[in-house]
Amino acid sequence: MIGLVTLAVTSRANAVDVTSNLIFIEPRSAGIVLPEIDEFATMALGDPWDMNQPTDLAFYRSDSRLTNSVFNNGVYSAQMTAGDGRERITLLTAGAPNNTAMRIGKIGYNYPINADHYRYLTYRIYKSHSNYNSGLVQWFADDSYSSSVMGVSNGILIPAQAGWHTIVVDLKTIGIQMGSKNWEGTIRELIIKPFAGAGAAGATVKLDWARLTAEDPRTARPYTVRWQGGSGTISLYASQSDKVLDSRAILLAANINAASQEYTFQTGILPAGKYYIGAQSSNGVIWSHGPLIINEVATISIDKPSKTSGADYAETVLGTPWEMKNVRAINYGLAGWQQQSTCVTSESFVNGIYTAHLIPFCPGGASYVDPILYLGHMEITPPGHMDPPIDTSKYRYLSYRFHHSGEENVGQGWVARLGWWQVDGSGWNVTEVPVMSRDLMILEGWNTYKVDLWAPDVVDEAHPIQRSWLASAPNRLRFDPSELNSNLLPAYIQLDWIKLTAIDEVKAGEPFPILYNLGKSGVDLTFYYDTDTNPNNGRTLISNVSMPNTTQTALIPAANLTGGHQIFLPLIQNKYFNCANGECFRWDTSGVPPGQYYICVNVDDSLNSIYRCSEAPVIVRP
Repeated sequence: MIGLVTLAVTSRANAVDVTSNLIFIEPRSAGIVLPEIDEFATMALGDPWDMNQPTDLAFYRSDSRLTNSVFNNGVYSAQMTAGDGRERITLLTAGAPNNTAMRIGKIGYNYPINADHYRYLTYRIYKSHSNYNSGLVQWFADDSYSSSVMGVSNGILIPAQAGWHTIVVDLKTIGIQMGSKNWEGTIRELIIKPFAGAGAAGATVKLDWARLTAEDPRTARPYTVRWQGGSGTISLYASQSDKVLDSRAILLAANINAASQEYTFQTGILPAGKYYIGAQSSNGVIWSHGPLIINEVATISIDKPSKTSGADYAETVLGTPWEMKNVRAINYGLAGWQQQSTCVTSESFVNGIYTAHLIPFCPGGASYVDPILYLGHMEITPPGHMDPPIDTSKYRYLSYRFHHSGEENVGQGWVARLGWWQVDGSGWNVTEVPVMSRDLMILEGWNTYKVDLWAPDVVDEAHPIQRSWLASAPNRLRFDPSELNSNLLPAYIQLDWIKLTAIDEVKAGEPFPILYNLGKSGVDLTFYYDTDTNPNNGRTLISNVSMPNTTQTALIPAANLTGGHQIFLPLIQNKYFNCANGECFRWDTSGVPPGQYYICVNVDDSLNSIYRCSEAPVIVRP
């Protein structure tokens, strides 16, 4: 059998064992904290595959061959269809085939997997039927999706029991049965084929979490559970956040002789979280007083410099940002022919949100809708005068916050586009043939989309005009928010804001405010500036900053203790902590050579550290 499988079964929740007299010694009442092991989604994506939100998976609707997909309380669940191995749970996607959509967002081209470093896939999966099944893992090196860049693993045996199973697969050694790509080098798409065979068709599948680690979780991060008393045999469980032995509790070991007084297990199979250890006997279950805590790695996002923090074209040039607070933001002052082609109705601006309904079979009876939103305030000169073109060498990033009603279906038109062109002083005659962008794949719910208009894949490869943004001189912009199949109507779209921004700038010698959001207190920050985002080819130290713990005491991790004692430190205030818009640090650029730099930061909580760089650079001017 390939991989380690552990089971969790339902038992009598919260029953008390009054005869065994078992008392836990470790973990003790105050608890113990262990470091998280190096995990791809946590370290590279900055967002573990914990199934807390739909963006933890890609193409989980129609493209997955699963139905009734739901995310609820940190669990993804769906129904199998054919049960023949075609169902897929996509942890990381390479994007649209052959780059037919822009490579933006959380995809494998922006966050590739180093398969020579990350090799152990662990996932906790549920199946509703009691048959032995075989699962698979599939991966691709690029978005050509050809056999030469594909690997399909050998079979992974899924136990017969209905319920939860924890599977560990060494992708380096499992071998492939299809394709030519072994688990090595760069991987840009990773898929779990949950199970197939007898009973799989129509079965319920659930995914609690998935982790891709550098270390083998079956041999990493050992911890010894200790107790006093007890007799006969016991089974040990880990229950996250509470002391309840239910179907989601993880079985650590079964049929242990209670007289042994201890058991060592590899906590690498557990994702970050707080766990209580339960000892179950025939009489019930006894819980540890204190928790075993797997450290939650700190998170940080750099909000300035970023793709949205530089000078905003609408605000600085047009005088009014595209914030959807009034009717001038969208579809305002249009020529007659343009008014007829917007293909939206019931437009409204409420609480800074633009809402519009899509018109079926528009334009001209097309099977797909083609709504067009024309960005406002661009007709700033009197009639008969040419509106000034956008300085495309300065304004680089187009970002927007957007919501599309319904369920994602990229094949049925869940894509958006951008367009730009120039008109003469009449506002009618096009003096520059319009350019249209490649598709922007739409996600469910509210999401922020950020496009680097200087990127080489922005212009639609099938469009007759291949003029890049930098080679254009547009004084008109449009946003086509959907290409939905008319059969999926009624539907509506909502837009919070649109920004066209420049790269952040600062004059050498002046302070530059680095704005960031830190998801954890009690950490040390080390700031750098760098010409790229690779720390291995040179970077320059800016400063070290110690962030205080926001509670009055800070628990020292077990690794720093002598003799197992708890140590508490007083709260330390830090002058960098409080800023009007969140955390910030003022970078003194004195002595910094003029140039373009990314801001990077290492965050260390004494157990784990992460390294993050800004998504956009800042220009230091002479």
